[in-house]
Amino acid sequence: MMYLNMLDYLIKFPQQCKDAILISDTFWDAYLEKGEDNSYIVCGGWDGKDFRDKNERQRKIDNVVACGIGGSGIGSDLLGDYINREMAVPFFVNQGDMLPSWIDRKSLVFVTSYSGNTQETLNNYYDAQMKNALIFAITSGGKLEEECLKDNVPYIKVPEGFPPRASLGFLFFPLLRGLEKLKLINENEEQLREILKVLGKIVSDVGPEIVGAENLARKIAQNIGNKIPIIYGASYLRACVSRWKGQFNENAKAFVLTNLFPQLNHNEIEAWGQNKFPFERLRLIILRDKQEDEDLKKCIEIFKIILVRRRIEYEEVWAEGNTLLARLFYLILLGDFVSVYLAENREVNPSSIPLIDFLKKNS
Repeated sequence: MMYLNMLDYLIKFPQQCKDAILISDTFWDAYLEKGEDNSYIVCGGWDGKDFRDKNERQRKIDNVVACGIGGSGIGSDLLGDYINREMAVPFFVNQGDMLPSWIDRKSLVFVTSYSGNTQETLNNYYDAQMKNALIFAITSGGKLEEECLKDNVPYIKVPEGFPPRASLGFLFFPLLRGLEKLKLINENEEQLREILKVLGKIVSDVGPEIVGAENLARKIAQNIGNKIPIIYGASYLRACVSRWKGQFNENAKAFVLTNLFPQLNHNEIEAWGQNKFPFERLRLIILRDKQEDEDLKKCIEIFKIILVRRRIEYEEVWAEGNTLLARLFYLILLGDFVSVYLAENREVNPSSIPLIDFLKKNS
């Protein structure tokens, strides 16, 4: 399948998120709000009354599991970082090909595969069926759509024609809005508006028409050059760190090392004390958030003292936005732009993933 230039997807990402919120709300409102006299079947799945009846009589959600891998899994990672301190029941991200043994009929399982043909995710689907879990799927089609229709499992169908790594909005907001509509987390309409505003500002600030040092994403990519990027961030920025790595891998074909504070200060910090290591071959980027707690901030600042004493260059990238989710999206989209500019600088095609395609074709 031929895709657009990767930059086009980034420029249009704010609109994708806006569309994804509409798609998500249309599905969940229809699924949960129709009354007894006007039941509404969505995408071959159950209707709202059926869900309410099953939930009241049989279902008590003890845990939520989000399944997805590769580009289809980043939405689950992002959601986990956001709701970790808010949701009352456990939330688990599963990126293996089998579900944990504790999944049962009181588990709510989201199965996400953009293509619908990811074998690991299909295995999760079959496993969730065997365990009689409550399943919702998110896909653009493929085998997963076929299975949902056959099994009468509700699914949200998102637009086709995107590379999975460029479809984050379509794969994230159905999860977020689902948990909100199911009353597992609080709804926050103002936060959604801020996300769209922040994303629009990023496109304006670092889009391709902005050149030179005024473009933060181009500046970061230029500083990386041909060095090996190392991305550090706080543990609750795990999804952002992972996204930077994944996008650098796929778009720029770059090796990337990552780690998280405070864990890295208990082991990897020692690697920065070597006397004979060629640190000039590395480029350290630290993702920062203005809402870091004091212990974490102190942890990072002490680490920076070591870097300065060792004369190791690094740069900090600060998230912008008032709400946590807006700041997470800021770091993610900024990193996406950096990865594409790094690809341009290294003269590689960010839209092409020949080795991944080869692997899938021969698996």
